[in-house]
Amino acid sequence: MMTTIAHKTLRWPTRRQAAVAPSLDRLHLWRRLLLASCILGTSVAGFAQARVYVPAVPPDSNSAAYAAPRDEWLITVQNKFDKYSGKHADILFDGDSITNRWEITGKAVWDAKFAGRAADFGIEGDRTENLLWRLSKGQVTGVDPKLVVLMIGTNNVVRNTSGEIASGVEAIVSQYETLCPSAHIILMSVFPRGRTPSDPNRMKLAEVNQALATRFTETTDPRVTLVDISSRLTQHDGTISTDMMPDMLHPAADGYRIWADALQPYVDKYAPIAAK
Repeated sequence: MMTTIAHKTLRWPTRRQAAVAPSLDRLHLWRRLLLASCILGTSVAGFAQARVYVPAVPPDSNSAAYAAPRDEWLITVQNKFDKYSGKHADILFDGDSITNRWEITGKAVWDAKFAGRAADFGIEGDRTENLLWRLSKGQVTGVDPKLVVLMIGTNNVVRNTSGEIASGVEAIVSQYETLCPSAHIILMSVFPRGRTPSDPNRMKLAEVNQALATRFTETTDPRVTLVDISSRLTQHDGTISTDMMPDMLHPAADGYRIWADALQPYVDKYAPIAAK
């Protein structure tokens, strides 16, 4: 039987605490990890494989729209909080590994267009519920962006239906509209994955994108713009080349250039560089 820890035992530090004393913020985290390791009977080094707590997801609920952490990524999330939370950024990116790799695979484009004025909260492997959990812990407090760019949903493809994934994305958009009231939101259609259009995961994500396109229009929600660059990431026959996506999921450097070009009109409109 797996021992669990109540949410209150390992409470995420507040952003106000972090703003006052970032080093203390990290100390609190490690103290909580030590306490949790004692309760679980495991070492801090082995805590990455331990359960933090198991959120009580109500029966028959949509797991993709229910905020939940991942057991192995607390330190990664804390590093993102330390780097970006509580600090203003004109542009805020959030999502999964595709977003996180702006500063890795897409670093040249990032440095040229976004460095110094953008925050990237993307986390490798995150699903919609994980992003919702991060938002519930004060991730964007104090950032006050003018433009938010969201790319999330591909990691839900195995465990959730297309309708559930779309609902999870909608929940994230709703949270961002509340938490960042001055921002316009660019919701990216989930990038295609799998080599061919008949790939089951590709087909499910196409259904997600169609649902999002129906939900987010200029009439239904003028604060949100859905941007779909899928056709620019695939070849004429719909297949994905290894030059564009070596693993059929994550864009190569050219993919980030294409993405940046698609975002530029919205950056110019909603988050232009202030004249000196």
